Amino acid sequence: MKPNKLFALMAVLVFAVVSFVVPVNAEEGGVASFAFLKNQRFTVEAGKENVVPIEVKNISAYDSDSTLITAIDEDGKLGVNGENVFSSRIGSGKYVSFPVRLNVPSSTLPGVYHLKLDIISTNSSGDVSNHTLTADIVVNNSVVRNALSVTGYNVSKKDVKENTIFNVTVRVKNGSGIPIKNAKIELKDLDGTKFAMNDGASYVVSDFKKDEEKSFDFTLIACSGITSVRESIAVECSYYLDEADENSIQKSVGTVTVACVPKKSASEGGVFAPNIIIKGYDFGGDYVTGGKVFPLKVTIQNTSDVSAIKNLKVTVNGASGSGDKGIAFSPANSSNSFFFSYLGTGAVTDIQLDMLTRADATPDSYPIEIVFDYEYTNDGGTEKANPVTETITIPVQQEDRFTVNSVEVPTDCMVGDELPISCTFVNKGKSAVYNVEVELVGDGLDIMQKNLYIGNVESGKEEYYDSSFSVMEPGEFSGKIIVRYEDSNGNQKEIEKEFSGNAMEMYFEEPVYGEDMPVMEPEMNAGLPVWAIILIIAGSAVVVAGVVVAIVVIVKKKKASSLENSDDDEDY
Repeated sequence: MKPNKLFALMAVLVFAVVSFVVPVNAEEGGVASFAFLKNQRFTVEAGKENVVPIEVKNISAYDSDSTLITAIDEDGKLGVNGENVFSSRIGSGKYVSFPVRLNVPSSTLPGVYHLKLDIISTNSSGDVSNHTLTADIVVNNSVVRNALSVTGYNVSKKDVKENTIFNVTVRVKNGSGIPIKNAKIELKDLDGTKFAMNDGASYVVSDFKKDEEKSFDFTLIACSGITSVRESIAVECSYYLDEADENSIQKSVGTVTVACVPKKSASEGGVFAPNIIIKGYDFGGDYVTGGKVFPLKVTIQNTSDVSAIKNLKVTVNGASGSGDKGIAFSPANSSNSFFFSYLGTGAVTDIQLDMLTRADATPDSYPIEIVFDYEYTNDGGTEKANPVTETITIPVQQEDRFTVNSVEVPTDCMVGDELPISCTFVNKGKSAVYNVEVELVGDGLDIMQKNLYIGNVESGKEEYYDSSFSVMEPGEFSGKIIVRYEDSNGNQKEIEKEFSGNAMEMYFEEPVYGEDMPVMEPEMNAGLPVWAIILIIAGSAVVVAGVVVAIVVIVKKKKASSLENSDDDEDY
């Protein structure tokens, strides 16, 4: 064999041995790539600070020695501030979890918005790569729609007729739960047919604080088109949740009723139908609860001082709420009709009945219509009046049935053991609960994840909390899981669940050696210890060296043999 072929064979053998002992790492020098650990879709509440836990995983075979993650509000509606920057090293196959704070403005309309994560990754060689991930943020807005409402009014004069100048005072309340800017309060259809503005504008623009009630005065003049003893003026209240978005306008309409004297011809005479009104009503509190019966008391009055009411029938009906919310109220265990044979001039009377609130009614204010059908006295005779319908509104809230189940945790352990702990909570109520967050507390406990933000829990949904902790000292240990949330009415609430157990001191038994000790067979699947790897490498080197020595000896012998044969030839 020629020397160059022998040395080539030696090189192949050495490479094979080294490759077997120290494999070549084919994953060095690449850049990392990222994905969400799980579906990143969160529900948040407008008008409040929300925390969403983002989880990002390095799905590549390469380490990211430096990872800079910046949260960006793509739609400009989520209130992301400059503090939402996270920096960390993320190894191959590892993930990180970090909170992003969203101060969602109260003007943000309900919908799905996008939170973009800008990821800059650098590997050990200084190579930089850029990645983008997008999480869906579902925004709920519990601000009450059509929240400006007419709570009352006053007309300065009775029996208004043509050319009468009078004042209308309208009371408006902000029941939205947030401040409202640039609200417009306007009297509608003052075109000079029945009424017109005698002085000033037909509208005012004003700011409202939360739960604030204001009064607004308008000076009107009656016109010749008055045809009824009861003329109405519509009051429109409007504002924008977001003044930059014309689609965010909110409107509600109230009514002012004016007692009038229509213009009569010379041939006409007699007395006009008396004006009957709702002087007041009471439903036993500030609101009623879904699925519950409540007492309703309505006070009615004949405002006429010249004509009595006869054969009065009063009918109480639930009416449809705004949008698709439907009818919330119905009579319970009684008739919805009442009859009065006589109601004198200026007289007042009450009707009382029990009403049942629909069990699944969405929290809001719902109307009840009260219809008056009656006759009245006129110059000794009786005339039929046109039916009159009045509307009252009653706020509905839902009972809070958010429950936390028992805590699952081992009761006996060793000091230093990592103990799993979990609990579930269920919203059994008819409306969502908001901003649910969980805190794990306990003295002498080393807790892996103390706080977890869940967000909103819809009606009928179940959520869970999982964490772990270690007990630092022997003896009895205790702690509690605290669940904080807001109910559908915005009330802050808290539920606590306690747990306890016993931790024993960690100890080790000294092994006892003797003739009866069993011989432990080595495990077949155990990994090679370091000394074995060193012996393999050393043995491999000896083998290689031996092969090299053998080849050199063979070469030398062949060379010596060749020289000897050459000498023999020369002797001949």
